[in-house]
Amino acid sequence: MSMTPTPLTQERMKFTMALCAEHLDEAAFLYALGQNILTKPSVPWSNAQAFEDRLDVHLNALSMEGDLAIDACHPRTDSSDPGDLYVLARIACRKNQPGLIGEMLDNLAPDNEKKIMALCNALIDEAPCHPERVLDILATHAAHPWLVAKVAGDARLKHAWSLIALHNDSPDTLAPVLRWAGRIYNTDAVPLLLQSLDHDDGDVQAEAALGLLRLGNNQDVINHCRSQNKPMLAQVLELITGAGITEHIFIPEEIDKKELFRDELEKLEREGRLYPPGEELGVTVTRISQNPDSWREWMDDNSRRFVTGIRYRNGRPCSPECLIKNMQSETLPGFLRQLAHEEMVIRYKKDFPFGTDRRASFQKQAIQKNEAWAKTADNFYQPGQWYFSGLLMA
Repeated sequence: MSMTPTPLTQERMKFTMALCAEHLDEAAFLYALGQNILTKPSVPWSNAQAFEDRLDVHLNALSMEGDLAIDACHPRTDSSDPGDLYVLARIACRKNQPGLIGEMLDNLAPDNEKKIMALCNALIDEAPCHPERVLDILATHAAHPWLVAKVAGDARLKHAWSLIALHNDSPDTLAPVLRWAGRIYNTDAVPLLLQSLDHDDGDVQAEAALGLLRLGNNQDVINHCRSQNKPMLAQVLELITGAGITEHIFIPEEIDKKELFRDELEKLEREGRLYPPGEELGVTVTRISQNPDSWREWMDDNSRRFVTGIRYRNGRPCSPECLIKNMQSETLPGFLRQLAHEEMVIRYKKDFPFGTDRRASFQKQAIQKNEAWAKTADNFYQPGQWYFSGLLMA
């Protein structure tokens, strides 16, 4: 016996719309909390998952409300809150409402990085379940080349390449385009990657080098890196040795001039500071030591532990397990965790999509896949030896 849905009364509709607004508020707030954790060096990145899980509950609740959820969300397409845009875009994608996302894109200022990133994150997170819908949205809004390249690259949408391949006239767009080429293993992009090695912008050079290495071209990248003569960083020494030499530094809180009162702004402009010395707002964090004397002393005491010709990571002969440890580290900066993943791809030709700017749950899943693969690869890769594209280097 089928049951006919009970028509919504005016009161019931108002109640449901108010409930949807509450879900939207909570989800947007949780998105902001999660993003803050992922980008804050003083907080373990994995802590973000607790907020992501709660956010998903609100998203699912909104998804169940159908058109009423869209009606409740629609007034916020021009919201100043990136969290609002993230939630709206995910609901619009699930409900197949590309016009709603179009309105948000039309309202975006090109320099509003947080809002643009919120829309990117939403489309990337929805792409696994709705790849065709995301492709259609990108195709309709190809006038936003940076967004198209970021979303298609991180979501590994190969079929979107024709939308953006020729949009390489600015460093801001070219860098994600090159990143995309390397992630979808597009050999047709090799000439562009080679040409970009000599670009004036450092981010473009880095993405070109990583893209070529992913595609199996190491000689051009090696020659380019030799010509750069870059100084070795303390982080590199720590990755090789695992010495654990640290220091405490104070990171002052960034001052947003838009939030200051007039007298505070005048004082800042007049004196260059708001607070007396030693009373600034901020946090004290532990970082790898930048003191050359500390490193010289450690190397004098421990140099015999290392053998010429062996690759080391964290003080041990390098292996996939060492790189996985770096990927899941709660203390390494995000860019070094990301480079550990890139090295896993370049050295061992194993690419489970990963990104330190992605949701913590996504990162954990990628790490678990790498761990499962590494257990099966023990007999193929000898710790400490040099590998490239899955093969032992002569």
